[in-house]
Amino acid sequence: MNLIKSVERVEAGIFLSEPASSDETSFVYRNLKKEYRLVENGEKLSKAEVRVKGYTTRYSINRNALTYRYSNVFRSKEQIDAINVAIQFSIVVENPVLIVDYQTTNIKLYLDNIVSLYLKAILRDYRIQDIMDFQQSVNQLEHNTSLVRDLSSRGIKMKNFHAMVTIEEKGNNKKPIESKETPLGRDEQAIVNKILGTIEYPSHKQFDVFISYSDKDRNSVFAICNKLEAKGIRCWVAYRDIPGGKKWSSAIVEAIKMSRVFLLVFSSNSNNSDEVEKEIGLGWKYCEAIIPFRIENIVPSDSMEYHLNNVHWIDALTEPREKEVEALSERILKTLPDRKKEIEEATPRKRNNNELQFQMESLEKENSGKEHEVYISYSSEDSAIAQSISLYLENNQIKCWKSPDDMGVGEVNKSAIENSNVFIVLISNHSIHSEHVKNEIQLAVNKNLSLLPVRLEEVTLPEEIKFYLHHFQLFNALDETNNVYEQLVKGVKNLVSSNSK
Repeated sequence: MNLIKSVERVEAGIFLSEPASSDETSFVYRNLKKEYRLVENGEKLSKAEVRVKGYTTRYSINRNALTYRYSNVFRSKEQIDAINVAIQFSIVVENPVLIVDYQTTNIKLYLDNIVSLYLKAILRDYRIQDIMDFQQSVNQLEHNTSLVRDLSSRGIKMKNFHAMVTIEEKGNNKKPIESKETPLGRDEQAIVNKILGTIEYPSHKQFDVFISYSDKDRNSVFAICNKLEAKGIRCWVAYRDIPGGKKWSSAIVEAIKMSRVFLLVFSSNSNNSDEVEKEIGLGWKYCEAIIPFRIENIVPSDSMEYHLNNVHWIDALTEPREKEVEALSERILKTLPDRKKEIEEATPRKRNNNELQFQMESLEKENSGKEHEVYISYSSEDSAIAQSISLYLENNQIKCWKSPDDMGVGEVNKSAIENSNVFIVLISNHSIHSEHVKNEIQLAVNKNLSLLPVRLEEVTLPEEIKFYLHHFQLFNALDETNNVYEQLVKGVKNLVSSNSK
């Protein structure tokens, strides 16, 4: 669900002209002073105005109505019966300038999070007997709620809202409570059918891939996950995605049910893991396909061979596994042709070197204020985890600074650090011996940034690093009972909020 179709440099030239807007596409022009110009309804910006105003960037905004679908299962207050909720509505862009200002690209991630939180909040107040009241509250989602107000503040309007709530009792008898809205159309009825269990509707599962792995292979798994997500494939990985305080086993089962492809990262560690074997059994039950991705030349155990006997393997025995992950992503998307089409339609055209250089120059000029809430400091060996943390924070509307590839990982960027509110440093055996990490920590402390150290490994801090970090709370990524990603989101938002007061 991409609202910003593309971001392009405004080309200068006598014979070049700007594109005309249409009912389906509006354009927002921006210059380095952050002045905006909206072009819509067939209008076309003249080259004279481009030169006078100094517009450098053109955003193409999708004005088509986009359909959002959400379905989930919640427990009643008595924790006995399940309440199934399916929601569908359309969103349209009302103010393209706000879309650009908020950098609203894929709105689905935001909606998935906020709709789930809203439903959980109102469900706390109802018993199973109060299901009609709960249904009415679900219908109120489109009227005067924080979601509607927030969407409006981002330039987005909600339309054509439909909801369906059902109760699943002990005896698996499901009682439909129909929305008081207008009758459901064919597409909406498909969602209801999915809830009632009458047909499969896998294309609206939340995740493309569930990644099963041994925790001892965490770094390799994050590298694979990051490469898949960079291609638009939605992954679920336990260490990152299990909410803090949630029971591990139930979270795994829910995630597998909500995933379409089961990816096994196979190694000597996962080969001997009882938990991984249990996950494979669930994968066969709920997922459309199972793909074993072998990162070590290991013969499967008898029990593993039983599960994976008739499955085609992908071997990726040596780093960096670029070609193998490419083949993996192609196989996943071949299994999910609908997702392949969505990703292809959402992928912007490849930019040339001049456009990339222009983007770099624009970023540097635009970072004059606190543009990025978080700067992440790390050694190159920890880049996969750093990228994973960055993606998670940005999915929670927290802007992160990431070093461009052509600058070199970890190169001290004074401007980026100075123009961030929070400084996250990843503590590992590699980073504590890295001079650039030490220099970045020193600069962050000198600039009075709020520091959030994250321990990736059990290491003894050198005195010079201990001196800078001893006053700050240490986030322990070694403790699997807590979700360090969720803790970081809360920590960053608390610090940014307190710094703004």
